[in-house]
Amino acid sequence: MSSGSSHQKRIIIILMLLVLNGCRLTAVDHTTTPSSPYTVTPPSEHRALPTATLTQDIGEGTSEPSICRLAADQEWILSGSTHTGIVGIDPGDGAICTTGDHFRGSLPLGMPVSPNGRWLAYPDENNAPAEQQQLVVFDLLTGDREKYPFAGRLESLFWLSDKRHILYAAYGEGILSIHHLDLDSGELQVKASGRLQDVSPDGHWYLYFTSDGNHLSIGQIGGDQTTQLTTGQAHGLWASWSPDGEWIVVGASETMGETEPGCYHAVDKVYLIAPFSNETHQLSLERYAYGIRWSPDSLNLAYYAIPNGCSRERFICIFETGSEMNHCLEEQGMMPSWSPDGRHLAFRYYEQETNVYALAVYSLGVNELETLFVDPQFLWFDTPIWIRGSE
Repeated sequence: MSSGSSHQKRIIIILMLLVLNGCRLTAVDHTTTPSSPYTVTPPSEHRALPTATLTQDIGEGTSEPSICRLAADQEWILSGSTHTGIVGIDPGDGAICTTGDHFRGSLPLGMPVSPNGRWLAYPDENNAPAEQQQLVVFDLLTGDREKYPFAGRLESLFWLSDKRHILYAAYGEGILSIHHLDLDSGELQVKASGRLQDVSPDGHWYLYFTSDGNHLSIGQIGGDQTTQLTTGQAHGLWASWSPDGEWIVVGASETMGETEPGCYHAVDKVYLIAPFSNETHQLSLERYAYGIRWSPDSLNLAYYAIPNGCSRERFICIFETGSEMNHCLEEQGMMPSWSPDGRHLAFRYYEQETNVYALAVYSLGVNELETLFVDPQFLWFDTPIWIRGSE
């Protein structure tokens, strides 16, 4: 294992967990499109899981992390860092690499890694004026980088399936706009105003909330066609497209005005929506559910839950779409990310007693949770992203 100039630490947690059974998605077939797909349902049974004792192994390290270069079929977990750009962690041995930037790295919301695992896109955090911002495109194979200008503050970013086009949302002059960037020609096109949520697996459609926040819509990336998927006054909070392209999961709140300052909005309504038909299916996630991530086989949803919206506690949960059961860990965690094979979860872990942030890796196959804690000189653990090189 390599490390930075400070101590490097490894924390291993063993956690007994029920093995999640594979299951198929079922949907409710409506003969007419519902006036509002948001319907409140009681939460499903909560099953807390037993945990074992946390142990800690502290090691010394003297070498600086190398520049990241991702070989074919190699896996990394990416995260932000305090002063050296983006950091990659080998989930097998905990080895560290970085993009080598001289600023605090931050991964944008969405999917900033290209579908072939070759390129990583993230904002240059060198405190340039809003009209002079730059988007860094880092080559994970060679370690080279290119920069592209954009105006505003980047919020979310998605690579398209052809690997050389990016869709991103950025604030500029008080407006959140969605842009289509061609990396080869440098051409930039404004697609819509609103909050970008996801891109369809085939790369032809984008998913977004309209600027008023109330309506979920899909837009055509290669054209101008748009379709509104929801109606009503519930405020959309998040949405995600399943990897098989069949379903969109969406969460919304009807109680935005009742939320106390500094607290999370309640996710009053969660639905599956078939984007090109009138099928919907209501789900029963924990009420304060955030950080939704589909499993690669589109059968399960990983997310983190806040007990009452205002608590500092965060718990990782897995929702089975077939049985509609929530399996929630008792350990603190947030921002889950599935491994490419769907057998592991990575998430940001927090140990309250020691005030330690760590990167947790949970194995479904062997029913244990391993937490890699890397020197905080390099990591501050924003949303982790688990990737695999293919080219």
